[in-house]
Amino acid sequence: KGRARATRSSVSKEGVVTWMLESYEERLIQPILLARRRLGNQILQAEPAKALAIYEEVLALDPALLGDPDVRYYRALALYLTDRLPEAHAQFQALLGARVSGELRTMGHYYLGELELAARRPDEARRQFRAALENGGVAPAVLEHIRRRAGGPDIIGASGGRADCQFPIADCRLSAGWPIALAVGKPKMRG
Repeated sequence: KGRARATRSSVSKEGVVTWMLESYEERLIQPILLARRRLGNQILQAEPAKALAIYEEVLALDPALLGDPDVRYYRALALYLTDRLPEAHAQFQALLGARVSGELRTMGHYYLGELELAARRPDEARRQFRAALENGGVAPAVLEHIRRRAGGPDIIGASGGRADCQFPIADCRLSAGWPIALAVGKPKMRG
């Protein structure tokens, strides 16, 4: 580590300001990690395995970032898109357990619903979809998609448990401007 030449401050929930000395080398890593995270987010839909490798690299350099809801969400989504469904399920549950709100909470419930469908648990899937609808906070087109997934007496239906989401990613924009991927044909059933 380099010499402590820079300072960083943080403010706790109680309003206490803490000053920390840090090396310039450590200070420079955060913008690099942010750039890598953004790259992963941009390529997630087209190259989920590569995006997942980027997220894992970022977390190896700064494990504390797993506490960041955005990092956890995108990593969970990359796990989902690479068919690592049990890990994705655990990450989406952890995301919701962290008491996130807004879009992340809605989409966490949505993807848990899709994972429950893949596991052939339609009642639990319906519960997750309804929780997503109750939370709201996403574009009307996304809510309509979730409403369709939650509806009907047999939400597994003719798809045989597969999430046949014919929903273009361009329509899934959050108010903050970053995309949410509603994967086409995911998750896949295991035999």
